[in-house]
Amino acid sequence: MLHIEIYGMDDEGLMLEYELLRQGFEIYFVTDTAVLPAASNLRNQEIGKQSHAYLLRHEIHFEGINGYAIDMYAKCGLIRIAP
Repeated sequence: MLHIEIYGMDDEGLMLEYELLRQGFEIYFVTDTAVLPAASNLRNQEIGKQSHAYLLRHEIHFEGINGYAIDMYAKCGLIRIAP
């Protein structure tokens, strides 16, 4: 498993996660807790929805996942489909 920190580098963090997934790396849940806010900051609904779906599909549950997801969907104008 791999863990990356974004620290305000939203574009770079999202590109890194995409590249790692494309190469077959398994993403640690903490990474996606950083990616959901990055997608929110960039208002990138596709990356946000994909990251949220990845967490759900891999049954990765943690305290606060719904808060991160709701924030991301709201900032992307998708509050109607928020969890």
